Amino acid sequence: MLDIWQEIYGTIRRNKLRTFLTGFAVAWGIFMLIVLLGAGNGIIHAFEQNASERALNSIRLGGGWTTESYDGLKEGRRIQLENKDVATTAEQFSDNVISVGATVRQSNVNLSFG
Repeated sequence: MLDIWQEIYGTIRRNKLRTFLTGFAVAWGIFMLIVLLGAGNGIIHAFEQNASERALNSIRLGGGWTTESYDGLKEGRRIQLENKDVATTAEQFSDNVISVGATVRQSNVNLSFG
C-alpha cells in the first residue's frame, strides 16, 4: 500500500503542470455543474411560480395584424378589438365562456386628480 502512495506522489512531483491543469479542470467542471444546475432549478421555479399566479382555464386574446388582403384593403393592417367584440364573444360563445372582460393598457400617459 505504501508503494502505491509513493508512486502517486512521485508522479505528481514529476508532472506538476499536468497535475495542476487536471486539478483545475476537475474543479472548473464541478463549479460549472453547480452553476448550471442552480440556474436550471431557478428557471424551473420561476416558471412554476409564474404559472401558479394565473388561472389555468383562462385565455387572453388581443388584436394583431392581418396577413391577407380583404375587400380592397391591404394586408398588414392592425386589428384592434373594441367593446362590441367583448359583448359579441359573450353572446356567441355563451356555452363555453363563463365570463368576458376587457383590459386597458396605455403607456406614456400622465394622470392627475384634483
